[in-house]
This record gives sequence, C-alpha cells and structure tokens, in this order.
Amino acid sequence: MDIKSIMKRQGWTMDRIADKMGKTQSNVSQIINNPSPTLSKLREIAGIIGCEWWEFFLDEIDPVKLQQALGGSSAVQSASAALICPHCGTPFAIEVRSLPVLGQHPSSSAEQPELFNEEKQDEQK
Repeated sequence: MDIKSIMKRQGWTMDRIADKMGKTQSNVSQIINNPSPTLSKLREIAGIIGCEWWEFFLDEIDPVKLQQALGGSSAVQSASAALICPHCGTPFAIEVRSLPVLGQHPSSSAEQPELFNEEKQDEQK
C-alpha cells in the first residue's frame, strides 16, 4: 500500500490527518502502518486527503504483468490487474479500458457505444 507517498503528494501529514479524524498521531500511524487496515479506515483517510481509497493499492500492480496483459503495447486498450485485499486476502481485479473521446466517432460502426448512436436514431425518424 502506498498511503504515505499519496499523503505527501497531497500535502498531508499524520498530525493533520489525526486532527481531522479526531485521533492521535500515534493512532493514525498504527492505521497507516497496519498491513491489513479496514476498508472503512482507508475510505476515511482517502476522503480526508482527497483521493480514492483504491489509489492506495496502485503500487501493488505488477507493471511487467500489466505490460504483458497489454500485449507489449504502450497504448492502453484493455487490461486487468489482480490485487489482494490486505484486509481479508481475497483477490480482486481492476479492469482498465480506454474510452472514446467525446466528439470523435469510432472507426467501426459495430463498435459504437450508444453515446454515438444519436445520428442513427435521427436518421430513422
């Protein structure tokens, strides 16, 4: 987990987080250094420092496996990464997909999401 570097990047110290949580700096340190903090505590800290709780786990994604999942491509099309919940040990996956840019039509009409089918609906009227 990468809580400390995210705290630093966001400009937060354990003392400031402890103050916001109504806890001592020692309590916050125990939560952050715990190898299996509860999800509720992670959400609380993430809400205070201004990030999402899952960002704390991004350092656990193996970049080599991610690159292999991408087929060696530097452009992200679709990939997934398996993570282990530090609280219960259950594996879970995060899927990464590129989304179409608004205002640009995908090249193949078969791949068009509903967002881009407005023209077809207008033509049918």
